[in-house]
Amino acid sequence: MSLKDRFFGGLMITRNKILDSIKYVVDNSKYVNINKNNIDNVISLLKENKKLNSNHIDLEKFTKEQMIFYLILCESLNFCYWDTNIKWKIEYKGEWYSGSIGLFYAIFKAIENGYDLLNSDYLEKITIRQLDEIFKGTTRIPLLKKDLILLNN
Repeated sequence: MSLKDRFFGGLMITRNKILDSIKYVVDNSKYVNINKNNIDNVISLLKENKKLNSNHIDLEKFTKEQMIFYLILCESLNFCYWDTNIKWKIEYKGEWYSGSIGLFYAIFKAIENGYDLLNSDYLEKITIRQLDEIFKGTTRIPLLKKDLILLNN
């Protein structure tokens, strides 16, 4: 069984350095796995999430594969939103969001504006200038250079 089949249940996600780097763990894991039979249930719960869906993010537009990639992308970058005295916030459709929800909106907004963020080949080449534009808000998002390194790898 291939790494992609074991880790993502056969979902069509571009193979990249991250998948290659976790091959040993996926192939030898005894106590942690992905319940492939439950992926559709999780996707349905996420699409019903009132916090996201009631505020303009149309998760219905994503395929199952895109939804998983979107969530992995968001969670990979979801670790710090504050700086010294100014809290990072972004505007989306006339409302302001911060923290994790702000990150979800910033990424969704970027996808709507043509950034190919659901493509790992694109992420490998994304620049600091592009990330600055994607996360443009009340202040520069903290740890932006760390985000760039994470996405490029």
